[in-house]
Amino acid sequence: DSYKHEIASYELDKLLGLGMVPPTVERRIGREVGSLQLWIEGAMTEWNRKKVEKLSPPDSEAWNNQISTIKLYLQLIWDTDFNNISNVMVDSEWRVWKVDASRAFYADPGLRREESLTRFSRPLLAALEDLDRDELERTLGPWLNRKQIKTLWQRRDRILALARERVAGFGESVLYD
Repeated sequence: DSYKHEIASYELDKLLGLGMVPPTVERRIGREVGSLQLWIEGAMTEWNRKKVEKLSPPDSEAWNNQISTIKLYLQLIWDTDFNNISNVMVDSEWRVWKVDASRAFYADPGLRREESLTRFSRPLLAALEDLDRDELERTLGPWLNRKQIKTLWQRRDRILALARERVAGFGESVLYD
């Protein structure tokens, strides 16, 4: 666990133009240094939405697209808390937010659950394709070590290859805007 991963997640989210990780910065309070993340007003955890409130999204296609995007993002950052749906927030507009990335950025070049990636956002794939390695290193360097950045880049490459494989096997229907 590291508070630095929280900041790296936010910075990566910005690089990819996702807007699903709340603003997160480093702060010192007394002798303690950690991360501070913007609170999402009126949001509930995905666990609370499903298990307690038993609410269904009003637009299932838009919802499914957001969930596919967050699944891809969780694979990209290799979040060991992948199954913890309390780390996914849903606001009053049914927008999905990713919080708590303290257990992310494990230095493994593989994807955790490759079989779960079946649909892909065209804009996210384009952002991954356009991602500049030097800019990634400059932006995430203060928060991640070289091995973490290297394996993040390798997972990025695998996600792009997997998306091409899925399109070749199943056609353009695996892509969404």
